[in-house]
Amino acid sequence: MNRSFPAMKRMRSVLLLSLTALIGLALNGCAYMGLGSRPLSELTQKYTDDTSRFVSVEDLVIHYQDQGSGEVVLMLHGE
Repeated sequence: MNRSFPAMKRMRSVLLLSLTALIGLALNGCAYMGLGSRPLSELTQKYTDDTSRFVSVEDLVIHYQDQGSGEVVLMLHGE
């Protein structure tokens, strides 16, 4: 009876790892399909102010802010 316990423990670990991977894949699929995206009008209202500027680069509209004084700091992030 003692010999089967490690096998059960290993099986439980494999099942837990499989479930975690499945949930991760499902969440990744939701993100890929845009579930959780918000309308542009809502984002514009929430994240823009008087210092907001926009520039079009190819098919993208990029939001930036021009404020303060001193050296220019450019911060970019991507997906």
